[in-house]
Amino acid sequence: MLARLQRASILLLVIVVFVICYQSIMVGNPIISYYLGTNNTQLRLNLSACLKNSRKLVGLQPIKKEILSWSQLNKIHSNVLLGGHYKPNCLTKESVAIIIPYRDRQFHLKVFLNNIHSILQRQLIEYGIYIIEQSDSLAFNRGMLMNVGFAESLKLYNYSCFIFHDIDLIPENDKNIYDCEETPRHMSVAVDKMKYKLPYNTLFGGVVAMKKEEFQKVNGFSNRYFGWGGEDDDLYNRIALQSYNIHRHSLLVARYTMLKHIPGVPNKNRYKLLRNRNFNKDGLSNLKYDLHVFEMPYSTHIRYMDYLCNVLCDYFRVAFDLVIINFCRLDGIFMDSQIKISLLNLVNLTAMLPSPSS
Repeated sequence: MLARLQRASILLLVIVVFVICYQSIMVGNPIISYYLGTNNTQLRLNLSACLKNSRKLVGLQPIKKEILSWSQLNKIHSNVLLGGHYKPNCLTKESVAIIIPYRDRQFHLKVFLNNIHSILQRQLIEYGIYIIEQSDSLAFNRGMLMNVGFAESLKLYNYSCFIFHDIDLIPENDKNIYDCEETPRHMSVAVDKMKYKLPYNTLFGGVVAMKKEEFQKVNGFSNRYFGWGGEDDDLYNRIALQSYNIHRHSLLVARYTMLKHIPGVPNKNRYKLLRNRNFNKDGLSNLKYDLHVFEMPYSTHIRYMDYLCNVLCDYFRVAFDLVIINFCRLDGIFMDSQIKISLLNLVNLTAMLPSPSS
């Protein structure tokens, strides 16, 4: 009798613990509860598919250039999930990660977020925004930041479409849908600074969209372009090698405003690097991580991730030091992950650059 009572007590305790944990995880977690539909009147499984004709698009519209505070932005875009993920009340065909390389452009970041969230929500896009910040004094490495954003976003969510986006480009027309098509897409076809004309036919920079499989097949961006220019042309060469056709929408739809900024320092080695065709050894394939997680003392939501990244390139080794704000709001910062990267020069990069013949 006593043994039976003990077993019953243990079973009851297990049930109570399970119920408490279930409520804590499923109801207390805003992301999980949203996906299960507990914040809505019905489960998401019962929702209809997102139809193109149900999008609330307006076409061409003026860019909102005012610089708001984080608290103002947080209030305006309060429907964005904690961490900057958004999912409309309909079933989407794909999930989109927007990867943005960043350094020292907080004003641009505020303007970009204020515009892009509204546009993507009118397009009924399921998306997450990733700001990848390089915080050291080395020349900006846009391509490597894109690769890190791609790799890290996939650890957080199973994205099928990736849009690699310069922070100073703001879409003017919300009919320029942020999704992936059958082939890689060059999205920023017409930019105001370029008089809304395509500078050259092989341009594949600014804002581009690629499926996960396409980006993996070309081995991502090169990791070797420090300074302005070259990495986007290198990506075009990788795409051409795989016989992908590049798709572009019309100049009236694929329009962007470029925010004013100081031009970056050109990469003097970009033409030498562009002669290299050893794509399978430079890109996602040599971007490797050793991950260590630490809880920051001032918030349980903010995790400090110290990446001692062994970027095993043929010509140099770099270490990363990243801070990831993952699925949280910090003073109104709403984005999936703000990743701070400190590129530490471990060897003399200039001396180790490839020769023109390599």
